[in-house]
Amino acid sequence: VSALKVEPIIADEAVYVDEAKRREYLERKRREAENETTIMYKLRSSPNIVLYEDESIKPLIVDNRQVGYYIMIRMECLTCIQKLMRQKTFDFSEKNVLKLAIDIGSGIRAAHEMGVIHRDVKPGNFFVSDNGTYKLGDFNISKKSVSTRSFAGTEGYIAPEIYYARYGSDGYTKQADIYSFGISLYCIMNNFQFPFGDMCLPEEAIERRMNGENLPRPKNASVAFAKVILKACAFNTADRYQNMTNMLRDLMALRDGAPAAGGPVRNPVGYGGYINPPV
Repeated sequence: VSALKVEPIIADEAVYVDEAKRREYLERKRREAENETTIMYKLRSSPNIVLYEDESIKPLIVDNRQVGYYIMIRMECLTCIQKLMRQKTFDFSEKNVLKLAIDIGSGIRAAHEMGVIHRDVKPGNFFVSDNGTYKLGDFNISKKSVSTRSFAGTEGYIAPEIYYARYGSDGYTKQADIYSFGISLYCIMNNFQFPFGDMCLPEEAIERRMNGENLPRPKNASVAFAKVILKACAFNTADRYQNMTNMLRDLMALRDGAPAAGGPVRNPVGYGGYINPPV
């Protein structure tokens, strides 16, 4: 049994009135679709990345006129964890979320080791197999480089340096993926709320985080697990995990009952000096 992902590639003709511009847009989107399949093919050996099987891109014809393309990607059949959450069948225990963190983190590390930055790490792209293995999917906006300068991602999960990219960001690095991963784990261990989400409106909650304010500890995480999550979510990239190997080391130590190696996380903006809230 396989899953079939079918996506149309079309241009809004109310926006792209000029035929040449419309064709240019369609070809760019087609290349992006091919980029996803190329990346998935290269990563297919990783046990924690959704297994790609094959793909086909076909012209989309309406009334004898090509209006775009449609891409079909055949991949292994998995379940998105957000579906399990909606069905109230997801196991939110710390033991299971630690397993998810190690599995998905291993997928992120595999991508990074091949020079691929995912750029949209979030629970909606976390999947689980029938045997309980968690896998990272949806590489449609990924880039194969150490740093990219184009904006991408999902609001709420993007790193501060990407949020403020219009003010001269150094580009989207592997550490931005780590931040998004940390916020994903934060939400899962915080009744699926972003930091400050229970204190104010969503827009204010994001602004408080993007301004470097101390994050409260995720409500359902132990002190040790919260320390790892908050280090991944550090406002300053220098205080964040420098790579997924270091983060996985601490996650595996927690799984095995040993204390994590990471210390308190400094907050360069101030607000009390540490992202390590009172317990």
